[in-house]
Amino acid sequence: MALEHKYGDKVDFIIADVDVEKSLVDRYQVLTIPAYFIIDRNGSVIDTAVGKLSEEELEAKIGRIIK
Repeated sequence: MALEHKYGDKVDFIIADVDVEKSLVDRYQVLTIPAYFIIDRNGSVIDTAVGKLSEEELEAKIGRIIK
């Protein structure tokens, strides 16, 4: 993922398999996939999105938060 190379020093990108990571599905109430969660270091959700996002849309979300 190009964004991981660009922001990897500031953001951890994690991909979770909802069939395996049932505790994450429950914790973050994932109802639709793909689902994107921007989570702070304390585990609080800062922003979410569901459905396919373009790289530009995801970068805009990340950019607003890391500024």
